Amino acid sequence: MNDTRSTRRAVLRAGFASLLALPLFRASPALAQALKMTMGVGLTNDGAPLVFAMQKDKLLDQAATELGLRLDAEYLNFPALLRMLQGLAAGQLDIGMLGSTPTIRNLSQPNPAIPIAIAGGGIKFPLQVPPGSPIKNLDGLRGKTVLTIAASDLQLTLAHMLKAHFGNDDFRALGITVRNINALTELGRAQPGIDAVVSLNPLAAAAETAGDLVTLLNNNGTTGAAYDGPEGRGAGHTIASFRNARIEGRGLIAAAG
Repeated sequence: MNDTRSTRRAVLRAGFASLLALPLFRASPALAQALKMTMGVGLTNDGAPLVFAMQKDKLLDQAATELGLRLDAEYLNFPALLRMLQGLAAGQLDIGMLGSTPTIRNLSQPNPAIPIAIAGGGIKFPLQVPPGSPIKNLDGLRGKTVLTIAASDLQLTLAHMLKAHFGNDDFRALGITVRNINALTELGRAQPGIDAVVSLNPLAAAAETAGDLVTLLNNNGTTGAAYDGPEGRGAGHTIASFRNARIEGRGLIAAAG
């Protein structure tokens, strides 16, 4: 337990050291002595428990105190990742927890968010289908429509799945149409015209428990209950083509530039 707390403090110190290097602190050291910081989190993000622990145990405040700072941390929920990115870009949010793909894309923007820490890894992005779907494996995705969060780790996961299986991650070449969500809740159920969904936990687990969606394949290459293919039927099998192409999601804590 003590080792865990020490590790947390070390990560937070490193994060604050990165923040102290930003122009805001260099230009006005006095401002850093009475800093109000906004921390964003998405409730559906696997890293959310870490942020909740930071809030409950006042870990940011304690780390700031150890660095001689006074900090008033405010935690804001961002159900949609795009809103968090916009908040960082607009200066309305100081720190946010993003996926690796949005962070990399954001680095190409004029005022990018700055990665300061790794929040977690091994995030599950299951490929799911409606109950009774004719799609039994990745071959069944040809000519189908898949719903996900465009330009996110979820779409990257789908591309990696296709690359591992077909040797090609070009959606159009495979006849696959990828649609972007308008609201996060859309990932919990296949709407008319949607054949499959690349989701994320805990949304995916809740959809499966409710009977609205069934997992076909996980991003670590293990099959779900809806799978039927060369490796066998049902959950717990490993897709052979994935053994050398493990696909993992990773969350990053980023600060406004």
